Amino acid sequence: MIVKTKTGYQVRSESGRNLSADDLTEDEAHARLAQVEAFKARDAKKSKKSDLKTWAKSR
Repeated sequence: MIVKTKTGYQVRSESGRNLSADDLTEDEAHARLAQVEAFKARDAKKSKKSDLKTWAKSR
């Protein structure tokens, strides 16, 4: 989520963890949020592939 701070905008996780600096412009914050979401999707895809490899080796 994007939160307005005294010095600009900041990207935070749902749990409140800071995922960016607190002095971003609104456009920079949206770009950073898109970047974070892309990393999450990439890691989830990588995790599924490793699960399949582990499953295949056990058979």
